[in-house]
Parts: sequence; C-alpha cells; structure tokens
Amino acid sequence: MLRNKTILIISPESWGDIKLSKHHYSIALSKRENDVYFLNPPNHKISKKIYNNEISKNLRVLNYNQLRGINRLPLFIKNYLYKIIAKRIRRSIKSSIDIVWTFEPFRFQNPSVFDPKIIIYHPTDIHKTGLENELVKVADYIFAPSSKILNQLKCKPEKKKKINHGLAEHFINNIKRNKKLFIERPENTNVGMVGNLNYPYLDKPTLIKIIKDNQNIDFYFIGPYKISNISKEESNVRFQKILSEFNNFFLVGPKPSNQLPKYMSEFDIFLICYDSDKYTDELANPHKIMEFLSMGKIIVSHYIDEYNDKSDLFLMAKNKFELPKLFSQAVNKMDYFNSDRMINKRIKYAKNYSYVKLLNEIESYIM
Repeated sequence: MLRNKTILIISPESWGDIKLSKHHYSIALSKRENDVYFLNPPNHKISKKIYNNEISKNLRVLNYNQLRGINRLPLFIKNYLYKIIAKRIRRSIKSSIDIVWTFEPFRFQNPSVFDPKIIIYHPTDIHKTGLENELVKVADYIFAPSSKILNQLKCKPEKKKKINHGLAEHFINNIKRNKKLFIERPENTNVGMVGNLNYPYLDKPTLIKIIKDNQNIDFYFIGPYKISNISKEESNVRFQKILSEFNNFFLVGPKPSNQLPKYMSEFDIFLICYDSDKYTDELANPHKIMEFLSMGKIIVSHYIDEYNDKSDLFLMAKNKFELPKLFSQAVNKMDYFNSDRMINKRIKYAKNYSYVKLLNEIESYIM
C-alpha cells in the first residue's frame, strides 16, 4: 500500500539539517521505493518556476513561489489560485500523484487539486485556525501524535488515529560511546537539552532557576537559536543573553539530525522545560522525547499528557513549580535512574516506534 507510490509531502518546515517528523517520514517512505516529493514552504516572489532538487534516491525537494495573502481571499478565488499552483507542481513531478500527505493547514486546504487517490492530514501541533476545518473535511485519513490534537478535529472517529512520534534509523543504530568528545568538564554531571531556543513555549523562569541553583552541574543546549529551516525568526534574544552569562551553560548550536546521537550519548540527564501549565494541549507530546528515550538516560520533564502513565520511563512534574525539586531528585539518585535495567527499558520502549513500524501501522490502518 505504501510502496511504489508517488507521494507529495506538504511541510510547514523547509528541508534542512534539522529534521522533524515530516522530514523523517519522507526519508522512511523513500526507502520503501516510493517516489517522494517534499514541498517546502513557498517563496513570496512572482515566478512560475518550480525548483526540483534531488536529495537522495527516490527523494526530491520542491521549491516554488506563491503570492502572500491567498488565504485571505474569497474561497472561490483562493481555490482557483491553488489549482493553478498545483497544476504547475504536478507538471514538475511528471507523474500522477497517488498520495498527498500534508502536515499543515495553511496551504492547499483542498489537496484534491493535486488529483491524488488518497489525502492524509497529519498535524503534529495544535492549529488554532478555521482553515484546518476545510482540510479535515476532505482528508481520507487523519493521524496525530496526541489525543489533544485529535479531539479538536471534528470529523468521523474512524477517519482519525493516534500515531506516536517516531524514532529515526540513526538513533536505533546508534553506537554508544563512553569517552566524552565535546563535554567541557567530564567530571561534572552533564545535562542535555535539545530543541529550539526560539520556541514560544519555553518555561524561561523555571529553566533559569534550575541552572542558577545547580552551579556544579553543566547544561548543554543543542539546537537553533537563530533563523533556521525550522525557525523563521529570531526571538527570545534577551533570554539567550541571560543564559550565556551562566558559566555552567553551553550553547552548542544546531547539529544535523544524523549527528545528534553522538552528542546526546554523552549526557547524564535530559531536561525538558516548557510551560505545560499554560500550554497543556500544545505540549501534549513533544517530538524529542522518543530520541531522549533511545539514549536510555533519565529524563526530567514538565507535565506531558501522553506520558502521564509512564512514570517508569522518566520523571515528570505535575506543575512547573515541582520541576526544580524533581531535577534535584534525579541528580541525587542518578545511580538508580541510570542503572542498566532502567536504561535498557527506555531504549526498548523507544525502538518500538521506529518509522518503519509506524508506516506499517499506518499502512494496516488504511488497508
């Protein structure tokens, strides 16, 4: 079913070194002998040209131009313009499209303009826009990593299925290292954070408190803090300046997805610090958890709805005020939380969610 097909992926984030679920799905689908076309967000220029770039066997990235403000136009005009753009994109692909797999509601709310056999809508975030309703109506199948996302989508229950975040192949085949390659002070407890410092849901006061209260512990942040393929603007600049003033905080910067395991394997603890008191629905299942679990080391986190029954896998705070105390507990009992038994349990759990297995699950559901 999900083999030897022509598949168009519509992504809200561009193709680049930093990979999220839509990038990993594209790679996994291309390895099943599908011809996968990854449609980047548009450039806002006046041009009809479609740029078709080969990334690897069976995987190509499409860049195109689109005028701003199409979604604000009357429905019949908007649909007419998207139909013209879709025709140009189809012509550049040079074959009929079997599946449109869209991860966003802000473009092509009616993917039937591509004349596919199947339309899949796969939101990985909460979208508070009426545009999503248009897409939900025409989608044949809807997949999402949390119940919070699915519950807000009004359609027949049989169209919807929860599919957890996946684990990329380079995390599954990761070779564990004992030697510290980039850690500044190997003798210290070293804490890893991976994400985006421009992310709007960061719990900045709590994170500053944890770093400030633990001067003998080193904190490393891997991920973009300037504009990147997943971050269109630079924000939290003042917060970044405050962090840089701590002697025990190290800003590593963004790293290509396939290099993340060798960095992450050097940490003793993983910390996730978002404001889930305020954004419970939006933070119901962060993407990085599966990658953290695959490293085996203890995770200390804010409240995450999808894992509220998984206290055997990591330490989760009930609210933001509990997180600093929970972090201290992890540090004080690290021998227990990072025992071979606990490490192996987390790794085993994460490996159950490879993208190969997720695609098999989606394939079975569709069939």
